Amino acid sequence: MMKVSHPRWGKVYMFTSKILASAAAITLAASISAPSLAEEPARQPAQEQVTTQLDDNGNKVFRTETGELTILPAEKSTITQAESAQLAPIIRCDLGVHHPHDSGHVDGTINGTASIKCNANAGSLRIHYSLIRTSPNPTQWGGPTRSNTGMYYISTNKGVSCSEGPGYFRGWGMGEIAPPPGYTLDGPPTYKKYGSIVPVNCDAPSLATQPESDLASLMTVTFVREDQKN
Repeated sequence: MMKVSHPRWGKVYMFTSKILASAAAITLAASISAPSLAEEPARQPAQEQVTTQLDDNGNKVFRTETGELTILPAEKSTITQAESAQLAPIIRCDLGVHHPHDSGHVDGTINGTASIKCNANAGSLRIHYSLIRTSPNPTQWGGPTRSNTGMYYISTNKGVSCSEGPGYFRGWGMGEIAPPPGYTLDGPPTYKKYGSIVPVNCDAPSLATQPESDLASLMTVTFVREDQKN
């Protein structure tokens, strides 16, 4: 098991040995020094299981293979009905975990990102991303935790020297959303995984090295304005 701690959030997370076993099997099948397209995970999106738990404060926590998303309760709305009618009836937010890649922005680094993107003001957002080398020598690097309020979008990233490769890498994202006053979570999230572990070799880049915009997974949650509920 691999433990990942986040002091600012006061939690400890466990990555299962299944992830590392999968990476080891890929490594045995081919030389790590020359990743090939044959080793790239399938790119067709697949519906994956989302588990739901309650944390110590009773907040819903949705977990998947590539991360987790915590939903905090919204503050009680104090605005008038007329003011409420001017707000978006539905807010949808995506937690996107991106593939690690040979960075095109900072030479000599392997980089990965996670982001939360909403279609309207999403209240309070918090995001963390961890870059994980699954093989050889499994290692995890935690990026900075970022937060904002009253925004539509937030992102964070983690980069390491290319000397940490070549290897097989994946990303892991952790998000937290407190919706604006007057909104509640509407139903379970949807989750699509596009492949999680990818080879990264800065000395021999190929199509198997994913661009920053390429998602490894996408979890979507929907909040509905209280006066729109049936």
